[in-house]
Amino acid sequence: KQWYQRRVRGFLDSEMERWKTFRCVEYVREVEMVILEGLTGYKRGEATFRVTKTSWSKYCFTPVHLYGEMAHTDCGIERLSREKVFKSLDKMLDEKDETLVKAAAWAIGHIASSSYGCLR
Repeated sequence: KQWYQRRVRGFLDSEMERWKTFRCVEYVREVEMVILEGLTGYKRGEATFRVTKTSWSKYCFTPVHLYGEMAHTDCGIERLSREKVFKSLDKMLDEKDETLVKAAAWAIGHIASSSYGCLR
């Protein structure tokens, strides 16, 4: 059991580092593509976009966000607090780069939409 817990902790450590450094920005690009495809009917091709009426949908679902999933548990909220994720997201909101601001907004939105929210 301890081996499994250490392995999970190691995985979470590396994933948290990925989300702090570049995954949050990648998430913004992914979610913007999902919205583009889901709401406009544009379909991602190899080099271009094309409209296909059969692919048009008025629904689109955002990809899973690590911080949002962590916020669904007490342990996850504690970990986010311990890693000072909230402070780093607050700083990102003051950035000049629009993508970083969007990344922070999506992360905060996912955390706040959980039943625990940001109350802890």
